[in-house]
Amino acid sequence: MTRCLIASINYFPILYVPFKSGMLLLTNILNINMTHLKTTLSYTEWMTYNFYKFLFYGMKFPSVRKMVNKIIHYIVYTAENYDKKKLNNIHEKSIKLLPDFSIAY
Repeated sequence: MTRCLIASINYFPILYVPFKSGMLLLTNILNINMTHLKTTLSYTEWMTYNFYKFLFYGMKFPSVRKMVNKIIHYIVYTAENYDKKKLNNIHEKSIKLLPDFSIAY
């Protein structure tokens, strides 16, 4: 279930969250220490995890919030305007990643 949620984030433009990084972010919210999972991170996963962790603290500043809001508006706008071909492409990717995942049109 969590793999489906985290994998679906990667279908949006610009966003990238590997599964391990997403799980670490969720466990940090719940205040669960996952040292063994932290040691298995690759370099890219580690950088992504630290970026999102830094972003959590950076959101306290209005300028960072304003920039993140602009980026999120851009992401939602582009995802909102996907055509049928792009949606089918995403559906094919999700079938390869998660074989029993299906989208009802």
